Amino acid sequence: MTWHRLARATVLTAARMAIHCDQVTRPDGQRGEVWVTELPDGALIVPVDDLGRVGMVRSVTYVHGEAVTPPGGTVEDGENPLQAGQRELREEAGITARDWTALGSVALLPRHTSRLHVFLARDLTVGEQS
Repeated sequence: MTWHRLARATVLTAARMAIHCDQVTRPDGQRGEVWVTELPDGALIVPVDDLGRVGMVRSVTYVHGEAVTPPGGTVEDGENPLQAGQRELREEAGITARDWTALGSVALLPRHTSRLHVFLARDLTVGEQS
């Protein structure tokens, strides 16, 4: 058996985001409500140099303050996840890579629509951050 949406009420829309309250029938036949956050997909890059070092970026964010993370960001309209990863690596770290391997995609939270696409980047060239 599968989930079935009976009705949807959109309670918030903002730039590239929406929050919905769905009335559903669950796989066990019970009715209920599920809150769904609709967000665009993201790309996360694991850049590894010839010595096996993993590139990270340090940034200051509103939510977390200072954070060290792998480069990555939102898949923009008109991009596929690989193109977004290549752009984010160049923008955030000033790095380009000749060798890209898709490591898969994950759903980070069960009630969010976005997926995070993860890539390994090798054969790196370091340039200017943009």
